[in-house]
Amino acid sequence: MKRSTTLKISIILLIGLFTIIISNSSLISSSLHITGLEPIQKNLNQLDNSNKEITEKQFIKVTGTGIVKIAPEVAKIRFSIETQDNSLSQANTIHQEKIKNLTAILNDDNLTTIYFNSYPIYNYENGKDIVAYEIYNTFEIITEDIDEVSLIIDNLLANNVTNIESIDYTLKDNSTAYSTALEYALENAKSKAQTLTQNASNLKVIKICEQSYFYNPISYPVMLLAKNSDNLNYIFTPSEIEIIANIEVEFAY
Repeated sequence: MKRSTTLKISIILLIGLFTIIISNSSLISSSLHITGLEPIQKNLNQLDNSNKEITEKQFIKVTGTGIVKIAPEVAKIRFSIETQDNSLSQANTIHQEKIKNLTAILNDDNLTTIYFNSYPIYNYENGKDIVAYEIYNTFEIITEDIDEVSLIIDNLLANNVTNIESIDYTLKDNSTAYSTALEYALENAKSKAQTLTQNASNLKVIKICEQSYFYNPISYPVMLLAKNSDNLNYIFTPSEIEIIANIEVEFAY
């Protein structure tokens, strides 16, 4: 009899406990609704769905190359003047006269001294006796008259210039051309990605890394001796300058 009574009491207590739990749950739910926490739960659900979408995406990395070809805008001509004489002072006088005659036919604003040296020349037999003195100057002239380079060379050689050391064709500013090369490189990367993903319509750029950049001015290393009249009337026709941009692009699709 006592056991039966105890069992009944336990059942009643359990029923009461469940009732309290259910009642409290309703209060908590109502409290969340009242305090405006439901939008937070909604945002959390949306974030969870977004994370699922990201994990479900596929990724691909490709490289892209862009090349821009442009005609040179500036020519840089390097040349040298050499003078020898038994007297150092006389060598210097003759040398300065050569430079004076040269600057008379050139624009001084575009003429730059690159190198200067003077030194004795010794007797090769004993290595002690000074047989002469030499003065050596290297200059650079910059011109935007690309079509006049040949004429400038002729004038230099006709006015005591000993050597034409190099002719470089370059650009005033290569930043605009490089920006265009980067755009071409990105288009190239997209084309590769579309091919590899079978023309996926939802390609999205995730990351772009610049890999390398090439800008090579056109250089003509030459040694034209002014003493040789056959070297006159040279015609220089430069090719276009290439600016190359290489990038790596990561896409999601």
